[in-house]
This record gives sequence, C-alpha cells and structure tokens, in this order.
Amino acid sequence: MIASNPARHTIAIEDNYLRLKDADGETCDARNFRNLKEATQIVGVWSRDFPVDAEQAKRELQTFEKLEELFTAIARRHLFIETLETRKSDSLDFHEVGVASVRKALMEAFLAGRGQATA
Repeated sequence: MIASNPARHTIAIEDNYLRLKDADGETCDARNFRNLKEATQIVGVWSRDFPVDAEQAKRELQTFEKLEELFTAIARRHLFIETLETRKSDSLDFHEVGVASVRKALMEAFLAGRGQATA
C-alpha cells in the first residue's frame, strides 16, 4: 500500500531490525534481518511501496556495512573468530575465548566509536 503522505520515508537500523519511518519519525514497518544482503532486499521492497529517501537509505546501509566490517575485523584480530555470520552449527557459532581477548576487542570497539581506533 502506498502512503498518502508524499513526504519521504526514512530507514533506520536499530539492533538487527530495519525500520521504515514516516516523515513524523513514526515506525511504519520493522523487519528483522541477518546480514547486509537481507537488509538491502527489504529496502528494495519498501522502495517499491513507499516514497523512500533513497540517498538516506543508501547512507544507512553503508554505515551498517562499515560497522559489520569493523566488528568482523575486531573478532578476527582479538577473538580469532573468522566470521560473525550465523552458520547454524554450534561448533561454528559458539567460541571459547579468554577474558583478556574479550577486553581487547571491547576496547578496540569502544575506541573506534570515539574515533580513536588504531589499525
């Protein structure tokens, strides 16, 4: 159903939910997603049904992609976890890691959020 309001809808990524918001900031729809490909597909469907701000949606997806790349790099570097994708196997999705490694990973993520990350 196409919204009667001609104002552009925006996309927000919150946790693992993609939210479609109207011009007043109210959530019109929300979908759970597992990865960037699914999020992109959902935005594509919404773009056909609602007047979505395409540039804003693109920026939101790019930000999500950069965060995913950062998290994966941190997981590889400090936790020795190859991917953060769910693979539906306990032996692949659960890892035993030391608390010192977890602390280093959290510190790097915190510093990245403050714009102080080191490569």
